[in-house]
Amino acid sequence: SCTVIAVWALVRWEKQRTLARAVAAGALTGFAILTKSVPGIILLPAFVLFTLQVLPFKNLIKDKQIWIISSLATLPGLIYYIYGFFVHGTLVGQFKNRFIFELITDPAHYLRWLSIINRKFEIGIVILAIISLTLIKKKKYQYLLVGWWIGYVIYGLLFPYNIWTHDYYHLPLVPIVALSLAPLGRLFSQFLTNKQKTRALNLALIFFSMLLYIVPNIWNARVELAREDFREEGRNYQPIEAALAGYQDEKIISLSGDYGFRLEYFTHLTVASWPTKGDLRLGELSDKDFDFNRTWEETLNTYHFFIILSQTELSNQKNLAAKLENYTVFYQGGGVTIYNLEQPIKTNAAPVELKNGYGMLSLNLTASN
Repeated sequence: SCTVIAVWALVRWEKQRTLARAVAAGALTGFAILTKSVPGIILLPAFVLFTLQVLPFKNLIKDKQIWIISSLATLPGLIYYIYGFFVHGTLVGQFKNRFIFELITDPAHYLRWLSIINRKFEIGIVILAIISLTLIKKKKYQYLLVGWWIGYVIYGLLFPYNIWTHDYYHLPLVPIVALSLAPLGRLFSQFLTNKQKTRALNLALIFFSMLLYIVPNIWNARVELAREDFREEGRNYQPIEAALAGYQDEKIISLSGDYGFRLEYFTHLTVASWPTKGDLRLGELSDKDFDFNRTWEETLNTYHFFIILSQTELSNQKNLAAKLENYTVFYQGGGVTIYNLEQPIKTNAAPVELKNGYGMLSLNLTASN
């Protein structure tokens, strides 16, 4: 949404080139890039092609308002990322495992990319959107949208793994496709409404056509949400919190399919995340081998409890499962297992079952407990 607002502000400035509008265009673009660095990648080609159509290059580099827009657009994000990466170090992870040359040279990568576009947008609609660009009468707007498309492609090339494994990475394509279809939609609307005698009927046909597209999608969304009642999901995590009552200050690591986000959301626990199978695969593609033994030693020295929230993920990591078998099971139930990393197995302890308000807690108590 910030990207869309940034484009709107730039177009608004071009229509009336006042200092106030230049400041607004630069500030809104800077805010979009500060919010997430991706808009900078996507917007740059669009802004460059648009402004080059508006102003000749010689005038462009001398224009004070262009410098204002460029400075306000780039400086906030630049300062933030330099500080976060080089000074504070908290943003180092943002740039890990992003660009993978092996993928962009693999033809199968582009088939996967097109496949997810087809699932989310339908490839026919995307092709119509690209064709519709030829119907734009004003060249500057045509170049703006062409640059926006180019920005999306560059963005996909810079994030080749995420572009076909994370469907939300295609959200930036939504406004691009929508605005690209606008000229075709306008032409279709004019064709139907030209004849005054049948104008009301034609408008009704347009409205009915829109309903034919919208209603099935709304119904599909309703079916998806009704299929499973997620309001009860929180109760599944409450036994875990009850089992760890009194240990909330201890450091905990977990293996799950969602990096422990649900556990943190539904409880007061704070957990670190052990790499999933997908993370390990991404590391392999990035030529960064996962040093299991070193990571395991660091885990033993840092964390008290290891929570297994996904048995499927654990079954994909045989070496981790073998290591955990050497430690006491602190809690087990509902497909969840908690290992106490500070208690290696020395004797066979009998399981003790504790009842609470949420269900059955099965704890292995040793003499030290």
